[in-house]
Amino acid sequence: GVRGFLKFIILGGLLFLGLWWVGGRRGASRGAGGNPAGIVVSVPDAAEGVKAADTLELPDLSGVVGEADNPKLTFAPPAWALPFHPLALKVTSSDPQVIRHADITAAPVGTNLVSLTLVPSGVGYARIKLTLLDLADGLHVFRYTFHYAASTMGRPGGRWHTGASDASAAVAISTGLMLVGDDEDQVLRLYRRGESGPPLQGFDITPFLGLTDLHHNGRPKEVDIEAVTQVGRRLFWLGSQSHDREGLPAANRSRVFATDLEGSGDQVHPRFVGRYDFLLQDLIAWDAGNGHGMGSNYFGLSASTTPGLSSKDPGGQGYVIEGLCRIPGSSEGAWLGFRAPLVPPSRRWSALVVPVTNFFSLAVSGSGAGATRFGVPMLLDLGGRGIRDMVAGDRGVLILAGPPGHDAPNLPHDSSLFTWDGNLSHPPQRREASLGGLRPEAIVEIPPEPWGPETVVELLSDNGTTEFYGDGVPAKSLHNPAFKKFRSDPVKLGGVLENVTP
Repeated sequence: GVRGFLKFIILGGLLFLGLWWVGGRRGASRGAGGNPAGIVVSVPDAAEGVKAADTLELPDLSGVVGEADNPKLTFAPPAWALPFHPLALKVTSSDPQVIRHADITAAPVGTNLVSLTLVPSGVGYARIKLTLLDLADGLHVFRYTFHYAASTMGRPGGRWHTGASDASAAVAISTGLMLVGDDEDQVLRLYRRGESGPPLQGFDITPFLGLTDLHHNGRPKEVDIEAVTQVGRRLFWLGSQSHDREGLPAANRSRVFATDLEGSGDQVHPRFVGRYDFLLQDLIAWDAGNGHGMGSNYFGLSASTTPGLSSKDPGGQGYVIEGLCRIPGSSEGAWLGFRAPLVPPSRRWSALVVPVTNFFSLAVSGSGAGATRFGVPMLLDLGGRGIRDMVAGDRGVLILAGPPGHDAPNLPHDSSLFTWDGNLSHPPQRREASLGGLRPEAIVEIPPEPWGPETVVELLSDNGTTEFYGDGVPAKSLHNPAFKKFRSDPVKLGGVLENVTP
């Protein structure tokens, strides 16, 4: 019919123009060193009637409204889209209020890749469809699709890392890379620092940890990774030692384990070395047996681990360890920093730090219970806050402190950074660092010393309870891992504030 004849004429014209364009392009490219394919962000309507060879699912992506450096999506066109072929690309969004068609643009990368830049304008979800036409013959059509989600920036200046939302421990691998632990699984993820986007790699340590506490479907429950410290190429990771969300004992969380870094650059990866499973048991026995010389059960650790008591009890009497760092000047020892309990039980105000003098050998020993060697415990005045992370330099200790539990009635609800010289006769100094709009959980790297008001500290936030997309679903409960995310922020340390002790 007439429609078929017109379609034939249009496609024939496209074929002629495409071949003419390719010939001229090839001739020009020889003198220019080989330019990649040209991309026109408009597909002739005739292409809609051409049957696609296939439809491929591209990786789903999450962006942020107003961020200048949203992640791009790069993919390889099919084999028939040879170098120097002109390609036409049509883009459609299922929800232009989230991202408009015109705000999805394409550009060539090298001679065989296409990169999409996406600029969202609203919060929510959209399904993106791409139609790719080879103008060289007007017949080859390929279609792609992926899901997109956009959230608001919140506090300016941050970067959003996707694939996980509950960042809880981090260590700088280089100036551009960090390895991050999440308290919802045992996957160690490698991210670019200062750059939004998904992890470069992920390494599941679950098979090496001998986890015995299982869900009904047989999947191991989380170790609840909360801290990491580095000695050379070896990383030491700490489970929270806490109860689960229901306040019940959680054996998997008692794990301490070590990994060695192998490889370099983007190909760096952790290799499991060893573990220890009885730190919680040893700590309770040490306190109950007056191993510190301050009186049996002086810190009330046995009471804080009573079944039914939440680790995030608002009164600060729960039990969870979130800080771990090497003891300055020691080759074997590490400090454990407690988020809870605050101590002593008679006046819950101070944060507890317990030295483990053989920590680095203990963590890889595979020994039975009772192998932990403890030093003299320390009580730090952090203004009624517990320890969320801590790192030690050669001259001092940087402490991230926050509420010991949820909605504590007589304790601070904010987070603060403290610096401490390690001398018990000198209290930690609270700094002016502005942490508003953050949910800080981890310090990425020990800043260069000496530390002053202009010192920049890189912090990660645990955004597991953040509702990003206007649907009331917290990030940790999202079914699509690509839409989970947490933020990193550079924060100036600021000057010294006066501590307030009631």
